[in-house]
Amino acid sequence: MSVSKTPEQQADYRRRKAAGLVEPKRDPLLERAVVPLTDDERHELEVRAMDVVQATLAAWLLGQRSRNTAVTYRRAWQAWVDWCTVNDESWLEPRRGVGAVWVASMNAERLSPATVRLRMAAVRSGLLELSLEGMRMGADPFLRVKAPRVADVSSTIPLSDDQVHRAVEAARALGGHQLTTVLALAVMGLRASEVAQLSVHTVKPSPWGMVADIVGKGQKAALVPVPEVVLAAARIAGWPCDEGNAANRRRVTYMVAQVSEAVGFKVHPHQFRHWHATVALREGVPIERVQDSLRHESPTTTQRYNRARVVVEGHSAFTIAEVLGRPAACTGVYPSGVPEGWSAP
Repeated sequence: MSVSKTPEQQADYRRRKAAGLVEPKRDPLLERAVVPLTDDERHELEVRAMDVVQATLAAWLLGQRSRNTAVTYRRAWQAWVDWCTVNDESWLEPRRGVGAVWVASMNAERLSPATVRLRMAAVRSGLLELSLEGMRMGADPFLRVKAPRVADVSSTIPLSDDQVHRAVEAARALGGHQLTTVLALAVMGLRASEVAQLSVHTVKPSPWGMVADIVGKGQKAALVPVPEVVLAAARIAGWPCDEGNAANRRRVTYMVAQVSEAVGFKVHPHQFRHWHATVALREGVPIERVQDSLRHESPTTTQRYNRARVVVEGHSAFTIAEVLGRPAACTGVYPSGVPEGWSAP
């Protein structure tokens, strides 16, 4: 039982404490907790902490909407970790300005603006996840870093109508699933991963005709109409991934590579999707309908596919020149008459 001190004793204790004559009380548990760690103990703690960080990043990747997104983000993070390691920087707690230097180095390597922006977004999102989990204290390394601007027109090399016709004929001559594959890519405007899902089990009748039940980008289910030209090819050559064929986009890419070799110029599966959008818009299909058909989130993405925008044919300059060439009475542009030297039609 503790005995309370008298006021005189308390005042004497305060004076001695102020003079440094009183030894501070020490907690034995606290003393043991602050004993310096050995090198082995410190290394073990660092390894355990890094294991937790990597497990958190792995869980974050697994939580992405699609496998393709997870794979792309993992590659972006691998590029970030490799660059930081080579340059002796911390990828978990980077110093201020490190993000800007990384972006500049990627630009110097002539990586596409879309790739740079994607890597920035992936690393920023992962670091934010670690911050929310209390595993890092640093700020956003990309704060005030300007991402490169992505061009209004996709960098994918466009195919001409003649090239698509030649690719179709080359696929027909090969006599396998290549014909159905090329037609599904070009006519239906599917992605390679979506063409890989076409089979006797996913193509079925509906009130609107034959449709394909597929899962598209972002794990979104969709019903896509299958035109007769594609059905006719499938009746002869079969679907790209019928029984016995692995349903993956690598097989589709391989078959398109076979067509590319046969036709004599380089062709990639996604080029057919760009051609599909370009031709649809050129032939007068409203952009909203093309956007729905290609299942784009934004019409801006659809317009980036439209390679007809960059051709000279149909340029507004021709229309304005034609208007200026009309007689003044028709246009009212030149009330005093057609300018001297102008040959009106």
